[in-house]
Amino acid sequence: MYVVLRGSIGVFITGVLGNLTKVATIGEGQFFGEMAIFDKQPRSASCIALEDTVCIAIDKGNLQKFLETCPDMAEVIMSGMSNRIRKLNEELYKRSQSNKKKKAVAFQLPPQFTFSHNVKEPVQDPNYIKILEQPCPVCGGMVKAKTVRKNMLQIREVEETGRAIYYNADPLWLDVTRCPHCTYSNSTNKFFTIDDNEVDKLKLTLKTQHALVIKKNEEILKSAFDNVILSYLQAIHINETVNPDDKATIGMLWLNLHFACKDAGDIKLSTHCARNAIKKLRSVLDDDLIVDLDEKAQIALYVASLLKLIGQKASAEEYCDVAIESAKNGNIKTRAEAFKTTLK
Repeated sequence: MYVVLRGSIGVFITGVLGNLTKVATIGEGQFFGEMAIFDKQPRSASCIALEDTVCIAIDKGNLQKFLETCPDMAEVIMSGMSNRIRKLNEELYKRSQSNKKKKAVAFQLPPQFTFSHNVKEPVQDPNYIKILEQPCPVCGGMVKAKTVRKNMLQIREVEETGRAIYYNADPLWLDVTRCPHCTYSNSTNKFFTIDDNEVDKLKLTLKTQHALVIKKNEEILKSAFDNVILSYLQAIHINETVNPDDKATIGMLWLNLHFACKDAGDIKLSTHCARNAIKKLRSVLDDDLIVDLDEKAQIALYVASLLKLIGQKASAEEYCDVAIESAKNGNIKTRAEAFKTTLK
């Protein structure tokens, strides 16, 4: 963990679109990263210096010596962790109450998923790939989660919707991770962070629903791309089962699967995914759940493009306006304005 002596630190979380969004600032005398002292779990946020900053680094080995030297910090650290635990408990309670009211539908492959896809796996330049190896939070087997370092990628083109296409990497193939042992699937940035109290429910879901559907559809699930589709569908169902209020994650999973199926030329399945993405992402926008205004604008533009796809041009124009009004980034605003002209 680190104590800030001089300067300031920004706390960033991964936003809906995979970008870093600043959610807090840590100043002199404050600390961060304290959970690393007590467990070996992946960091829940990224901390980046906002200016020239000096910190004290403390590890498990010198924690006691540090507290003996600065006894007042013991109370500060315990108070901070207590507040964190209290907030987590409140969030877990709210989630459990919400989940009691919502019953996820049984897992199934959509009827539009009717054939095996002959799609060649793209070349993923290893220089752009980050690998995180951890035990699966459901079964304990080791999993290598691969994710693309999007800040390093070179953009080949940007579609009118704002979707970026890159050289030598396709994030759509890596944005979902699947355990090779138990088939638990989730968006890669959430894969290792599920709550312990959800594990038993997930084990039951995987055994009584997912395993049966996978076995029943072995004739369809032949290619690597078919298993990418399956991983997305499993991840969507898992999030609907344990955290249905996270509409942003579920909506983005449907959106990415729409893009992947569209690239593969499967119009029926991509349209099915588009309709589901619209339902979730419209709710996210209408309930004003996105903090970052540029993320809000980009999601609004995605929704507008999906609405145009299914023939709802009047509604698409409304979400173009949301994108134009929200965008701080001039490129997003320009794309939204240009896209709006295609709806006339």
